[in-house]
Amino acid sequence: MSSPSVVWPSLDAYQNAVLHPKRNLKDARLHSMQVELRAYGVSKLPFGRSGNFGSVYKFSNQHQAYALKVFLSAEADRELRYRLIDQHLESRPASTNLVSFGYEDQGIMVQGRWYPSLTMDWVAGHPLDRYLSETLKRHGQVDNRQLCQAWVELVLSLMHRSVAHGDLQHGNILVLPNESLKLVDYDGMFVPAMRRSGLAAAEMGRAAYQHPKRNARYFDERLDHFSALLILLCLASITRERWKRFHTDDNCLIVRESDLIRPDQSALFAELLRSPEAPLKKLALLLKSAAGGSLDAIPVFDRVVADGTIRQLLAHRPIPPPDKTIQTIPRSDHTINPPEPPHDSKVIQPVNVQPQVAASKKGALGIVGIILTAILVAVYNSNQCGSGVLPRNDQPRETPVESTPTPEPTAQPTSQPTVTETPPAIQGTYIQNVWLDNVVSNGTNYLVVHCSFQVAQSDSNQVWVLAFFWLSDNSPMRAQMSGYSTTQGQASVWTCGGPAACLLDVQYAPATRWTDLPLHIPYAALSSGSGHFATIEIRDTATGRILATARTQSF
Repeated sequence: MSSPSVVWPSLDAYQNAVLHPKRNLKDARLHSMQVELRAYGVSKLPFGRSGNFGSVYKFSNQHQAYALKVFLSAEADRELRYRLIDQHLESRPASTNLVSFGYEDQGIMVQGRWYPSLTMDWVAGHPLDRYLSETLKRHGQVDNRQLCQAWVELVLSLMHRSVAHGDLQHGNILVLPNESLKLVDYDGMFVPAMRRSGLAAAEMGRAAYQHPKRNARYFDERLDHFSALLILLCLASITRERWKRFHTDDNCLIVRESDLIRPDQSALFAELLRSPEAPLKKLALLLKSAAGGSLDAIPVFDRVVADGTIRQLLAHRPIPPPDKTIQTIPRSDHTINPPEPPHDSKVIQPVNVQPQVAASKKGALGIVGIILTAILVAVYNSNQCGSGVLPRNDQPRETPVESTPTPEPTAQPTSQPTVTETPPAIQGTYIQNVWLDNVVSNGTNYLVVHCSFQVAQSDSNQVWVLAFFWLSDNSPMRAQMSGYSTTQGQASVWTCGGPAACLLDVQYAPATRWTDLPLHIPYAALSSGSGHFATIEIRDTATGRILATARTQSF
């Protein structure tokens, strides 16, 4: 292992080492590849793309390409950080917005000594600033809605995985040939296990994208909210004319560091606040207010994009297929938290989504359906509609974009909340099937609730899938672990399946299906005993409206 006290290689020394991959690189995949060369005068030398912490080289053959990152200085916690990132990402569904990587503490030999390296898949794309510049030059405009949609999907994907990139800026955002987005450079990334390890931020990010008051101790799940908002504003408002006037150097897109330090004197903010386009005006107001306020006042990004005015920025297009779910069970340090409904949403009574039945059974089952639906409404209102569900106990509460207080629930459920649904005879919104599974990972037993469902209509085109656990006498099961608890203490687990899975554009996809969405909860989070069961809800994220319900078998 390299020590911070060891003299670190120069770039020239790295240049010589990468010319001989079989001799100097530990990753065997690179041994049969050649490093990319560029002409420098009469010579050709390895082409390194340098950043703040390292230099990246492209290795390729006829079939594959990889990126090798070498580091320009020592960092005592580097190995720990990348190990925690790797473990966290392995426990989540794969993301099309992140690059797979492998960290080696002894990855490259330079002048007889081993140093760390990082091998990543090579991404064929352009940095965001270059993409915007070239597109504006060729076409005179960019597809603002498409870019905003892709950006929102990327950021929500990170949030659903409890990941913060830490250095969201144009150089770390690649636009692929299909115009999807991918993030690179994970040196500043945050995952929850870093909190338990006492780690602070390894870098502060590029100044034109960060809150003026950001410091090394501001290092948690909130890390990307400010820069994500800033980039959304840029993507929404960029025109060729604004690009010419405000893209003054390579440190920013159109929002400059001076705009953030002195927002009241910003010409860009002043211009956008006069805009006749309501979404631009609202985003500019949010960013200006956030830049001049405290770190705790930064608006939460998913609540920003749930706002009806800002949603006008998003593209009305079919959502791509969901990220492929890796069937990897969460590690023992994994905590899934129930969602906190947006504070500015109003709860709407659930629609009747009970399946149609044959005429001979319609009378009796119709009465049962009405009773059960009424009970479900009471359960939902008593347990969820009041103050929602708990955020992480170790996270500060965020200031919402808008806040509407809701009353505290007063009643507890007294009877069975729902029954298993089957598909209706006509196309609609329903849960097709639920089933249970048991897995063991790192010595921890997990109950896995599987759910297949179809959504035909949703108020916000975004749904949560939630499981609430009950005792055999139909009373709420008390959670044994706070990370799996509602505000009433009931055991619960949720997922959105990633934005590609839960953003449902019903305009283009009248019925969007999900064939298997697994929700994991440790048995240790559940009360002991037998005969327990769970209820499943498909719920609209913006309004809280229940779109479909089902019940599991006892376990």
